Amino acid sequence: MATALRLAAIDTLPIIVASYRKEGIVWSMKAPDIPFRWSLNSKLDEDTFTYDLLNLGKECPRLSKQSADAWFENDDADEYEVWEQCIGSAGDSALVLIYLQSNMMSAGPDWNVRKRRTA
Repeated sequence: MATALRLAAIDTLPIIVASYRKEGIVWSMKAPDIPFRWSLNSKLDEDTFTYDLLNLGKECPRLSKQSADAWFENDDADEYEVWEQCIGSAGDSALVLIYLQSNMMSAGPDWNVRKRRTA
């Protein structure tokens, strides 16, 4: 976990490190250059490898492609892909590494993200 957090903190790659339980997100840390528009879902989507790990015990040993709409609440998230890797962690949780593709870094604002959070 310390290595993943350090990787996000030094901001050389567009990654998000997060911890999820079956009930949803526990915490997350974005690399500083990740645009605000990319806001993680609070609940774990059934289409994620992390869901499979926590609910079915299915390992995700390497980075694997995933539709971004499984991770983000953005209206246009289905137009993007991310790389996901997860491992089991303490307390029935999973440590997740989400690597954003470069086109996500230059996407324009999604004004609905903030509205959904306050609604």
